[in-house]
Amino acid sequence: MLRVETVYPETTETRVLNGDLAWRFTGGNLMVGVEGPGRLAMIYQYKQLDLPYGLLKGSYNLRHAGTEAVGNQATEVMELWDDEGPNIRVNVDTKNHLIVKVTGQIAFGGQTMVLAAEFSDFRPVDGMTLPFHINNYAGDTAISETVITRYAVNPSVDPTLFVPRVKGRESALSGSANLVAVAPN
Repeated sequence: MLRVETVYPETTETRVLNGDLAWRFTGGNLMVGVEGPGRLAMIYQYKQLDLPYGLLKGSYNLRHAGTEAVGNQATEVMELWDDEGPNIRVNVDTKNHLIVKVTGQIAFGGQTMVLAAEFSDFRPVDGMTLPFHINNYAGDTAISETVITRYAVNPSVDPTLFVPRVKGRESALSGSANLVAVAPN
């Protein structure tokens, strides 16, 4: 499951991915189902964040794809794929073995969009080394910069944050049968 809450200068956006279902809402409106490229982008974002765990539990097919530089860092490149979502290209720093870049390709309407995230400013957190700076790209265009001030590792989370709000309900639904009420785009 994935829930991302983003604050922009003029509005907010929340994205939720729960199994095969995806929703988005902006500015406090009701959630709207997401299909196609938008859903694939959410799957990519989840896989990017879940990558170390996914590798440990054997979720991916894996192939070494050579070496290349990311900025001034020498990296080993891995290509990963599974039965869902886009293929992922991972750049691992050859000196410290940290993931410094993840790239995914999303195909739609005969076109391919390349999404990428570059990770930096790594610091220790609860026995792990995590990035505190993430730059995101669509193609060659920088689309966002994330500066993380703190991590909460495995906090308790309200499960209703991962189901949609629908008209007539102030809080999230609790039953999966009600998910049909959200119409996809």
